[in-house]
Amino acid sequence: MNYVIVTDKSADEIVAEVNAALEDHGKEMQSVHLSKVKGKERIAFNVDGTRNEHKSLAQRLRQSEDLCNFESIPGVETE
Repeated sequence: MNYVIVTDKSADEIVAEVNAALEDHGKEMQSVHLSKVKGKERIAFNVDGTRNEHKSLAQRLRQSEDLCNFESIPGVETE
């Protein structure tokens, strides 16, 4: 699954917060891309996992005020 977060926070803060959420689920970011969009930080990354793992991860990300406005785009599915 590919995730994209656009935020006013610094990239370091968001990456640290995303890593904390991923560690809770035994996952890690892959193919991380940082950029700026209209003065905001844009962090795009991939995470491998099953549908249930992504559902659980999405719930965890939504618990954070800084991460709740993420977009997820399906990638290659695993079983």
